[in-house]
Amino acid sequence: MTLDIEDTTKIEHRKFTPSIYAGRYVSYSSALDYLTERTRGYLAVRFDWYTPCAVKYQRRIPFFNIFSADTWICFALSLVLAVITVSCISNYGHKSHLHESKSYSNIFSVTADIIAVLLSVPVHIQPRSAPLRLFFFCWVCYSVAIRTVFQAYLTTLLIEPPGYEEPIKSVEQMLTSDMKFCFIDEYVVFFNNAHDPVDSAILNNAIRCPDRSTSSNWAAVYQNMSIIFDNLNIEFFRDMGKLTDKNNRPLLCELEDGGCGSRELVLLVLRGSPLLELINDIIQHMVESGILTHIKKRDFHK
Repeated sequence: MTLDIEDTTKIEHRKFTPSIYAGRYVSYSSALDYLTERTRGYLAVRFDWYTPCAVKYQRRIPFFNIFSADTWICFALSLVLAVITVSCISNYGHKSHLHESKSYSNIFSVTADIIAVLLSVPVHIQPRSAPLRLFFFCWVCYSVAIRTVFQAYLTTLLIEPPGYEEPIKSVEQMLTSDMKFCFIDEYVVFFNNAHDPVDSAILNNAIRCPDRSTSSNWAAVYQNMSIIFDNLNIEFFRDMGKLTDKNNRPLLCELEDGGCGSRELVLLVLRGSPLLELINDIIQHMVESGILTHIKKRDFHK
């Protein structure tokens, strides 16, 4: 027999009819179903959702994560309240004839002095009245506390490499996260339950990938996509070193509840072919004896 490897989507260009088709998934219907019969399944393939195992934080992200969002807001409000308080104390001092400097009545000068204290820079004119000195003493203590904590975390950020984001672990997290997810057109059959809210959410929000190679690059190299992959191709790409980093750690991780379905690989023979029973008998013996599993483990890298 002659082995001819080509894309079955270009079957219209064939000048002959093959006796046997290989590498066919059960349940994928096409025009071949009218011409051929399926043999026994010889290899079960599982399809699962995979997501980038760990994505490094960008440098700007941990910088702003030194404080929580609420703390940053409170810190900004404290600056505004400090400026307002100093202005009010200064105006009260002038009315009470406390001989306070007029610069503390100027909103721009007060803002500069408040920020100067926060940055450990001397103010251009020291406060004279007791109320203003008391407030500045409290502001200095507050600034020292904030600055100490900030510098400690900033030093750690500059010395240590950036950390990793917590990877997505479930389908629910995948649907609610900012990361996109995609699959090729063949995998639409896995989400045909219109009454299932998860299937509906996946169909409505998923991006259609052009092919497996492109989707694997999006997920593994650019780490911006969750994808559906079969365990056979995952093993193949990892064995080729395409889905592992320089330390041989996997770049794509399977979701805990990310199972989509499974399919069996079969051969197709022309209808009425005497080869069908012969091939079925050979497949049965090879599966029962474990020869296929042994070949897969031993020679998969080839």
